[in-house]
Amino acid sequence: MNILYGIFTVVLAVFIYWLYQTVKATNNPDVQIASSLRMSVKRYKNYQRLYDEYHDFMLKHGSNSAASEKKFVEIFKQIDDPDEWCRYQEYRSKLFEKQRQEIIKNY
Repeated sequence: MNILYGIFTVVLAVFIYWLYQTVKATNNPDVQIASSLRMSVKRYKNYQRLYDEYHDFMLKHGSNSAASEKKFVEIFKQIDDPDEWCRYQEYRSKLFEKQRQEIIKNY
């Protein structure tokens, strides 16, 4: 009987720890944004990295250059789900527009 209580205690402790970690993770801004975009945090961070990489490349080489087109093809091959990528691009566009409006408002 003591073994059953011990096993129950361990299972209960693991469940409480999992619940604590889950609640704690919901306070993370990346988790909140990924959730609102309906994607995993891993994909959100990957799309964030790819978007920033491509944006920096376009600033350096121009948006209509052959190198930018090659870079886009290279990045597009790394995208897992085109629908998620579109949602992420819309999110970044809205974020950029919001920042731009704040700058104009404060100017």
